[in-house]
Amino acid sequence: MRQSWFATLVVGVAGAAVLVAVAGPVGRFFGLLDAGNSGDVSRQTLDAMAGALAAFAPAVPALGIIGLLSRACYVRGKAVLAGIVVGLAWLATTITPVLLLDPATADGPTTLRLLALGSSIGLGVGAATLTVLVVRDWGRRALAVPVRALGATIAGGAVAAVGGWAVGTRTATDDLVGAVGLGAAVGVGSLIVMAVVSLAVDPTLARRVRLLRRGRRGDADRAAGQEGGS
Repeated sequence: MRQSWFATLVVGVAGAAVLVAVAGPVGRFFGLLDAGNSGDVSRQTLDAMAGALAAFAPAVPALGIIGLLSRACYVRGKAVLAGIVVGLAWLATTITPVLLLDPATADGPTTLRLLALGSSIGLGVGAATLTVLVVRDWGRRALAVPVRALGATIAGGAVAAVGGWAVGTRTATDDLVGAVGLGAAVGVGSLIVMAVVSLAVDPTLARRVRLLRRGRRGDADRAAGQEGGS
């Protein structure tokens, strides 16, 4: 459980960092795709896409946490409770923007940003609630992770996200192919930066990741052996 939990956190942080990093090129891509539309509202809304993607980034690790911990609740016979929590979390993603939006002043960019923010809030609350439930049923040790390694992952993700955002939003692209190429370059670059910074903060992180991969491979081999013997 602890290995899966740590792996989920690492992958979630990496996913959020890459999403923030490529937000600029992705927003630019859709802006160019809609270049033939002369409407100001459409253009302004697409210009806000980068900020909306960044606001959605916290939902990426939250989704991973919900996926893992809901199954942990199933194992303990709390499937109904976990289902209610997940359902309410998704409901919150739709209700939150409605509560925050002012119909009198709401425009396209504001609506897009609040939809993304609502997703992060709703899924974040759902992930936090499931974490509390799992700690209560499994104990704190089930979700214990190496603090330094997690801190290194978060630090690396933050640097990668900020750096990628700066490059992606300040580099001009005038065609769709250029936007795609910039997005790919920024995405790969952000992962490299995250790895370098994370390892600089905690050199043992590489060993921990290798152990996670070996553990998963061992689980798969054991499962295959059980299937072959049945």
